[in-house]
Amino acid sequence: MNHAPKKKRGPSKAMEALLASGEAVDVAEFEIDVDTGCFIVPEDVMKKADQAPHGLDFFDTDSGKWIRSIGRREEDDLILASFTTEFYMNPRFECLWLR
Repeated sequence: MNHAPKKKRGPSKAMEALLASGEAVDVAEFEIDVDTGCFIVPEDVMKKADQAPHGLDFFDTDSGKWIRSIGRREEDDLILASFTTEFYMNPRFECLWLR
């Protein structure tokens, strides 16, 4: 499971620069899915990422960790973000984004 972090480390300089330029999304305030422990990504955030010329990066400023994969769960269309690549090549998910 990919539980939300409890310890706060804060964003790195790279994260701060990407946020300032609008090239990244901070998932720290997103809800957590109780079944997976992953961040729930709103549909409008993924649409914004798809429309960005070079895409967007994703991370959690509370933990200082980068998101590694985002997937849409086939059974309910819920979009989840993970610190691992668990949504890549996962038959239960459509991988929407991979770092």
